[in-house]
Parts: sequence; structure tokens; C-alpha cells
Amino acid sequence: MWFVALIMGSLTGDYLLQGKWMALNKTKDWRIALLHSVIYTVCIVLWLLYFGYPLTWLIFGLVLLSHWPLDYLTFGKYNESIPALWLRAIVGRSIVDEQNDDVSPNKEVRVAFACACYLISDNAMHLVLLVLFLKPLLGG
Repeated sequence: MWFVALIMGSLTGDYLLQGKWMALNKTKDWRIALLHSVIYTVCIVLWLLYFGYPLTWLIFGLVLLSHWPLDYLTFGKYNESIPALWLRAIVGRSIVDEQNDDVSPNKEVRVAFACACYLISDNAMHLVLLVLFLKPLLGG
């Protein structure tokens, strides 16, 4: 059940409790990224508690440290996040490239699909890190 708690906490912290302002500014200011990461972490912890898992400072810290870098750190020519760089590295869908491509047809659809690919990549990276960090502590 701990994996269900991680998914529910992740969805709650990243979507239900993250507004547009926070989403747009968390890569620009470490304090906003930290605030978002703390909210996200509290959501994960509350769902773990709901499913009967203990709360420890180690769990809190690992969740926080697994979330903050992916949401705050940006690199490269386009100043992109880690999930965006991953998509670029595997020649996936880059939101920036799709926005700048005025030659191919159906630009709106391509940009929307690139956003969906980014969303899934970002969530997958968060969940992979959570599982790697927390499975030894939560068992199963």
C-alpha cells in the first residue's frame, strides 16, 4: 500500500495543491521551490500516515530531497529542467522545440503532446526516486 500512498501524495502535492504561480516560479526562486517541495512532502507523509506507515524525519527528508532538485534545478542552452533535458536526450518531445517549430503542421497538438510527455516524465522521475529512497524504509 505504500506505493498507493506515494502516488496519491504525489498527485495531491503536484496538482491539487500547486497553483499556476507556484508552478511558473519554482524554477526561478529556490524559496518557492522549497515551499512547493515542503507542501508535496507533507502530502506524501499524510498519505503514508493514512495507510498506517510511521512518520520519521528520515522519510520526510528523503521525500523533500527527492523532489526539490527535479523541480528547481535547470540546465543547458534552454535553461531546462531535468525532465525536459531527459526528453531532449532521448529525442522525445521538447516543449521549447515544438513551440519554436513553425514549419510542421498541427503546432497546437504537438505542443500539447509535448506538455503531456513532460508531465509524465516529471512524474515518473519523482516516483522512481521516491521508490528508490523509501522502499528500504517502508518494506514490501
